[in-house]
Amino acid sequence: MDAEKCLEHFDPHKNREGTQYKSSIQTFFSFLSNNFDSIIFTMPLAFKHAGLLYGTLTLIVTSIACTISTSKLLCSNHFHCRRNKKLQMSFPKVAYNACKSGPNWMHPFANSLMLLTASILGLTYLGLISYDFVLAAKSLEQLMEYYFGIDFEIEYYMVMMSVPCFLLCYPSNIKYLSILTNIAHGMLAIGCFITIYYCFDDMPPLKTRPIPISFTEIRYFFGIAFFSMETIRNAVPLEAKMKSPRDMCKPFGVLNIGMLTVTLFYGFIGFIGYARYGQEVEAPITVLLPIKEIPSQIARILLILGIIISNSSLFFEIRNVMWQNLKKKSMKYPKCAKIATHNVLVTCAVLMAAVIVSVGPFIVFLGGLCFSILSLIVPSIIEIGTIWKAENRKWKLLINIVIGSFGLLCLILGVLTMVDNTFNYFGINKPKKEIFEIISKVY
Repeated sequence: MDAEKCLEHFDPHKNREGTQYKSSIQTFFSFLSNNFDSIIFTMPLAFKHAGLLYGTLTLIVTSIACTISTSKLLCSNHFHCRRNKKLQMSFPKVAYNACKSGPNWMHPFANSLMLLTASILGLTYLGLISYDFVLAAKSLEQLMEYYFGIDFEIEYYMVMMSVPCFLLCYPSNIKYLSILTNIAHGMLAIGCFITIYYCFDDMPPLKTRPIPISFTEIRYFFGIAFFSMETIRNAVPLEAKMKSPRDMCKPFGVLNIGMLTVTLFYGFIGFIGYARYGQEVEAPITVLLPIKEIPSQIARILLILGIIISNSSLFFEIRNVMWQNLKKKSMKYPKCAKIATHNVLVTCAVLMAAVIVSVGPFIVFLGGLCFSILSLIVPSIIEIGTIWKAENRKWKLLINIVIGSFGLLCLILGVLTMVDNTFNYFGINKPKKEIFEIISKVY
């Protein structure tokens, strides 16, 4: 087979020398940095909907599923890079080539899957930015009311924060963006440690916390957990910059150790946050810290600044996703087009944040819709297409069907959350109840 000859003579993992490539240790810290953001301040809200015991167990299951899917994507990416003699390949391109490598019935869907992957990837970044706007606006609202007695609507604070975002999203040099991102993550880390201090202060006995296990509650946890634990969007770019990319997917490689670290830290914050505040938990948890104390005010300020600065890298990522399609079209003024793209993205993020306002239902929907497709369903389809002509593929096909079905369940949960909130908004109760009774019996 031609593909096998290509695999014998071309290896995209070789000849990776130069300052643009990172060591495995550097990649590990980049992995942690990319996955440590404001989402961590929402984890106590996830545990509120699952309880301490079931929240911990479900978080582990979610983390394992995300790790397996990311590993599958990286292996498929390596296969298609070798087959097509490419040094690296984007997530949407891997999806396209996987469809072309699969059975004949998958071939017509190659372009559609590539477009779906790129669209969901862009929507994911835009959703993350909008989510950040809401979290920062809540903290800014508390500070303004405490210090100046100002009681504006939260939407006004979102517009205020859009001004520095308009300026910070312009840098296109990745070196400057990396510096800004590191500063932002340092601010968020300090704010996180301050929050941990307050969580351990006057913590009640753990037995006082209820263990909700109803379908309606667990679906919220899945959405928030997927929103928090999703790492697949960063996996391919990080692996493409490694000097030794084989270290990414080793048993004790960057991916597994990185995901273990992220899971432990996110689970720790979620556990102690819910253990301390119980059913009073909100997102972000910093809004529950005593506003009159200086450390809690510092935590809020660091959260606001960290979000505003870190959004510059998120805007850079989503701009790249969009620009890959826009630059194919001839345009007279490409620089003006880039500036216009920046402004449109910031405006869309602010408008989306103003519409959602309520963080919990939004991230459940985003986690159920975007991350279930991006982290579970699409990687399963990709590996099915990749291994279709391989021998002894039956057990891998079975695993992909199971993970894809799990992703479909999470997708249904996300859509149901949106439907649930729509019914609540319009005061419709009976259809909502019937829908959830049917789904509960099925799953």
